[in-house]
Formats: sequence, C-alpha cells, structure tokens
Amino acid sequence: AGRALRGPRRDATIRAMRVLFASGELFPPAFRGGAEASVDELARELSHRGHPCEVVARLGHGAARFRHRLRRLLGRASGPATRDLGNGYPTWRAPLRGLDAAFAARLRAFRPDVVLTWNEGAGRLADAAVATGVRAIVWIPDATMRGATDGLRDLTSVTFAASSAFLARHVAPRLRRPVEVLRPLIRFDAYRCATYRPEVVTLVNPCASKGVEVALDLATGLASRSFLFVVAHPLPPD
Repeated sequence: AGRALRGPRRDATIRAMRVLFASGELFPPAFRGGAEASVDELARELSHRGHPCEVVARLGHGAARFRHRLRRLLGRASGPATRDLGNGYPTWRAPLRGLDAAFAARLRAFRPDVVLTWNEGAGRLADAAVATGVRAIVWIPDATMRGATDGLRDLTSVTFAASSAFLARHVAPRLRRPVEVLRPLIRFDAYRCATYRPEVVTLVNPCASKGVEVALDLATGLASRSFLFVVAHPLPPD
C-alpha cells in the first residue's frame, strides 16, 4: 500500500488469501467517503491479484432499500443481505438490524482467511470473526475513530492497524495496545497532472474534524490566494 501497483504480480507459490471486509457504514457507490474509497480500492486490487474479496456493509435508503424489500417479498432473497457485483467483487448490503446476521452468513459461506473491519461496528464484527477462529483486523482510517470506539480495548485477539504511522502513534494510547500501519492504496498515476499550476488551496469536506477552522484562518491571512472547499458527501451540521 502507499505505492502505485501495476497489474497482477502474485507469486504462483503464494496461496490465494480470502479477505472479507465488513462495516456498518454505507459503501460505494451509495457512499464514497475516504475510508470506503480506500477499502474499495484495496478490494479491487486484491481481487485483481487473485485474492478473492467480499464486502458486507449497510444497505442504503431509497431505491436500494426498495429493491431489497421487493426481493424478500418475492422470495428471491436467500438471506438478510442483497448481493451486487457492481464494484467488481461481491458486495453484500443489509439493513443495520440484519447486518450481524449477514456478516455471520458470509463467514460461514465465504470462509475468509482474514476479516478487516472499519468504523461503525468495527469492534463487534471483528470480535464475531475471532469467535469463529478467523483472524481479524480493525482498521482505523482517521483520528475520530468514528463508531469504532466501544469495547475496542477489550479485544485482545484483534490486530489494530491505522492508515499512517502518525495516526498509529496517536490512537495507540487510547487503545492501550500496539497499532500497526496499513496505508491506503494510492494509484499515483490517477493523480499525476501533465502540467502543474498551483492556483488554489483545496480542502475536501470542510468540517471541524478535518480542520476547517485552520483553513478559514489561513484564507483570512492569505487574502491573495484562492481557496477551494469541496464537499464530497453530506457533512455534519458543525
């Protein structure tokens, strides 16, 4: 992770690893936050390299939930979750009340070698995986540890990993546990520009947890520079 990866390079002597990702968060394309985009990229790359991946996530509202209910009414749903392949790998989406059952079903059917959870419900889902003998990693993508703080200190058999060395040092005292580093996969070619024209200072998702006050202070002090605030998804009222 952290480097541009080009094409499948898995050594033929390395056994394919089955990875199950799980969270109580929405997942692309229903929602594309930073953590979800990182998990999606990792699942795509691992799948491309010959490692089967699946995702269990929360079902969205609107048309997705209507289709889910319709399939259940027609008897076409074999379990609590609806499967789609739009991301290039199986993504199972279930309402929050059915998420744990959907996760348990995929543990039995998919038989993953490792489970990676993040944000909402991360501790609970990781604990359920460990109870079945599956290694579990709780991935911490940012310092807020949104929805993942309850009971994490009690998970003695779970591996914790943060998205950067700085974040690992920051959250380790809160967890009272060592924290490994699992950096997001970055496709550098997608971000390289033919020409570089530094015209604006950009902040994506301007909210308190991402330092919007610092950005506003900078904008006030640097009146000669242009600032661009980009909203990528709905933000909290603050």
